[in-house]
Amino acid sequence: MEPVTTEPRGHASAAPINDMGAWAAEVEAAWAEGAEGCDRLAAAWDVAPSVAAEPAAATPAPARCWWEAPPWCGEIADEEFCAIVAAYVARFGAYTPDLPERELDVLREWLRAHPGAARAPRVAA
Repeated sequence: MEPVTTEPRGHASAAPINDMGAWAAEVEAAWAEGAEGCDRLAAAWDVAPSVAAEPAAATPAPARCWWEAPPWCGEIADEEFCAIVAAYVARFGAYTPDLPERELDVLREWLRAHPGAARAPRVAA
């Protein structure tokens, strides 16, 4: 039987973790800060920091979800979204947000069958 540890496996720290909630909050805050936060946390825990912080790349971040990419650009009508989800459920018996990225055929078929459904995003005047 393995001994109970208070530290995550494979990660060293200067002190044992007594409060998992506080530890998780500290890690989450460092993650949100990016490389600087991780380096600050590494210094506080007395472990080797990661690669030095580099300026952010000029390339835009990829879309996080299929509906954030064209043709919806983050603005999809509820009816369209529900219809596409229903098409995936009909084909696969279930829906997960990554399914349209893995199985593009269903999404492409839906778009061909509904050419006027996806509209360009509204522009603020």
